[in-house]
Amino acid sequence: MDGLSGGGAALSDRVGHSVNWGPVTTHHAREKMIIRPFLSVRSWMIVTAALLVLAAVLAITNGSSAGGPVFVAAVISACVVSRSAHKWREYNDAVAANKAKAKRAEEDEQDRALYRRWLREQAGKDPE
Repeated sequence: MDGLSGGGAALSDRVGHSVNWGPVTTHHAREKMIIRPFLSVRSWMIVTAALLVLAAVLAITNGSSAGGPVFVAAVISACVVSRSAHKWREYNDAVAANKAKAKRAEEDEQDRALYRRWLREQAGKDPE
């Protein structure tokens, strides 16, 4: 059975690991990309509190019909606060993973440099 048959992941003889034969598009890359959230959780909480205060002030001064839309905005902002904490956690995890990956790559490069130096030293010695 060759490595090209089948639809999903197949074991390729050349590379020795699972290869996913599927479309590679920017759409799939965009799905996995984690971008930095716009505002912090604290900022969204401040916006929510300010909208609630504004809703109360408008309701007291101009009647309940004036404060209604601002109250709805405050409720929407509160929903964003609950989602913002999750987004920041995802972002921080992605940043930490990228830093760890870069550190591992640097350590691997240092190991390869040491190995190349050792090989050069071995080539200079005469076998007796």
